[in-house]
Amino acid sequence: MEQLRAAVIERGESVERVQRFMPSNYSAVGEPDGTIRIVGRDSAGWTLDGYVLPRLASGLIFGTEVEPTTDEAAADEWRRWNP
Repeated sequence: MEQLRAAVIERGESVERVQRFMPSNYSAVGEPDGTIRIVGRDSAGWTLDGYVLPRLASGLIFGTEVEPTTDEAAADEWRRWNP
């Protein structure tokens, strides 16, 4: 199974707009501090650095990949938003 990957978008965008750029293997979730977290798994050509972040940038939405503190923390984040 592929490792979970995550990115963060600083304030200024809506979750709904960001989600429209996501392939089905990634999700966008708003956080209380106004940031948006992107969490998912790479699948075929639908990768975070090769597709998701460049696709967001085409809409002038800029995200930064973040390293989960542990694999379990990343898995918890994924389960939180993908029941």
